[in-house]
Amino acid sequence: MLILHLSDLHFSEQHNASFYDLARQYRNELYNDCYKLLKQVGSLDLVLITGDVAKAGKSEEYRVILSWFKDHLARLIHKPLSDALKVVPGNHDIDRAVISSSPTLHEIQNSLRLCPLDNLDERLSTFLTQDSTAQELLYRPLHSYNKFAGLFGCSISAKQPYWENDYPLTTGYTIRIRGMNSTLVSDSKIDNDTSGRLVLGRHQTIMTREPGIIYLTACHHPPEWLRDGGMMKRILNKYASIQLFGHLHEAAFEANYLRSLRVHAGAVQPKIQPGYVPTYELLKVNPLPERGNLQVLLYIRMWDELQQSFIAYPDEDGNMYHTFDLELSTIEVTGALSTPAELHDRTGRHFQPLDADHIIVSGNSQDPHNSPWDPEDLEQWFLRFASLPYLTRVQIARRYGVDTGNKKIFGSERLLFQAIENAARKRNAISDLQKEISRKP
Repeated sequence: MLILHLSDLHFSEQHNASFYDLARQYRNELYNDCYKLLKQVGSLDLVLITGDVAKAGKSEEYRVILSWFKDHLARLIHKPLSDALKVVPGNHDIDRAVISSSPTLHEIQNSLRLCPLDNLDERLSTFLTQDSTAQELLYRPLHSYNKFAGLFGCSISAKQPYWENDYPLTTGYTIRIRGMNSTLVSDSKIDNDTSGRLVLGRHQTIMTREPGIIYLTACHHPPEWLRDGGMMKRILNKYASIQLFGHLHEAAFEANYLRSLRVHAGAVQPKIQPGYVPTYELLKVNPLPERGNLQVLLYIRMWDELQQSFIAYPDEDGNMYHTFDLELSTIEVTGALSTPAELHDRTGRHFQPLDADHIIVSGNSQDPHNSPWDPEDLEQWFLRFASLPYLTRVQIARRYGVDTGNKKIFGSERLLFQAIENAARKRNAISDLQKEISRKP
C-alpha cells in the first residue's frame, strides 16, 4: 500500500490564484516531484493529510483547497478523491472566532484543561454523551472543516469522534486507518504550547486486536502536546504499527523497538523561518508474512532552495528511502506466518528484537543526587530538544561527538537525546547543553 502523507498545508483565501501566494511554487513542485517519484515507486493508493489543511477554519479556505485537490492531487491517483483522500483536523482547521464569541464553550474547554488528569475521561464522556449543549459547542468550531471533510467520509462529531477505514491487501492482511481529533480544546493561546494542555480522550485510542488487522493512526498533534499524551503514546505503541502526526512543521521519525513507527510530516507550507523547509512523505507499507515483518519504506522529500525542487532525504547508505522492518501482528492469518523467532533487516542479516531493558535511559541510569539536573525535569528537556529544528539537533549532536551516521540513534529523537546527554555528562557540560537547547533558533 502506497500512501502520500501531507500535513500543514495552511490554505487561505490568499492562495486563490493570487500574485502574492508565495507558497504556490512549493505546491506546484510537490506535484511535479511526486508525479515523477510515483513512476519509480508505484501507483498511489491513498492521500492522508494530518491536519491544518486550512489557515483559519473558514469555509472560503476550503473552497480554495478543493480547487487545488481537483487540479493537482486528483491527477496523482487513479480513483475518485472521495475514496482516496482522508484527513484529520488540526488547530488551524478550528474557527477561533467561534470560541471567542462563546464564553460557555470557553468554560467547557477550560474545565477539560484544568480538571485532574484522573477525571479527564469521565468529564469528557459526560460532556460528549450526556450534555447536548456541550456536544454542540465543542464541535461548533469545526463546522466548516466538517463540511469539507464530509466529502471524503472524514467528518467527526460527538456521535462519531473518529473515523476508521479498512484497506485489504493481497497478502491476507488489512491496513485499518483511524483518524483522530486532537483539537477539542484547541485555541490560539495553547496551540503551540508543549506543556501538554490539549485533549484527546481514551475513547479515541481503544483498538481491538483482530487476525490480520494492522493499525495505522493519524492525528495532528503529537502526544507531547496532549494532557493525556502519555496514555496515548503507551496504547498506540502497543496497538498501532504506524503512527502519523503533523503540527511540528518538520519531518522526523522514531522506531519503537521494532514494534511501531512514529512519523512526523513536515509542513507543505511552513512559515518562512530558519530551520523549517517544505516537506512531504510517501510511505510504502508491505506485510511480509514469510519473514514475519511489516516492512515500511519511508520516502522523505524536502525542499532544496538551491535546486528549487524537492529532493530525497536519504538514509546513511545513500538510499532515497528509509527502511523499517517492524514486527508483524502476533495474531495469525490463514496462510501467513505471524510469530517469527527472529527478524531480518534489509540486507538479510538476522537479529533479535530489542528489549526495552537493553536501552539505557540516562535519567534513570545514574544516582540522581550526582545528576546536574533533576531527573524529574529530564523529560521536559527532552521535549525542548525534540522541538528544535532537525539541523539544530544534528549540530548539537556533532558538537558532543555523537555519531551522526548511526541510523538507530538518529531514527529516534529520544535515543539521540540520550546519547547527547550522556556525552555531555561525561564532559561535565550539562549546563552548556541546557543553554544550547534553550537557545532560540
